[in-house]
Amino acid sequence: MDYAIPLLLVLLAVVNSNLIRVALATGRIQSRLLPLTRADNRSGFWMALLFQGLITVLCLAAAAFRLSELL
Repeated sequence: MDYAIPLLLVLLAVVNSNLIRVALATGRIQSRLLPLTRADNRSGFWMALLFQGLITVLCLAAAAFRLSELL
């Protein structure tokens, strides 16, 4: 049960990295709240991708930190 939180954090990082990959391939952020396209709003598109990248890195860092405490 101790490994559940790091596993969920890694899963969230994988989902975020997949969203980044799809956004780069299609030029569109897949969001119901704030749909962005690269052509309509360049800076907003890249800032959203930067934010997703930051969340991915933070999830992986938190998972690594948590696993290092467990081992």
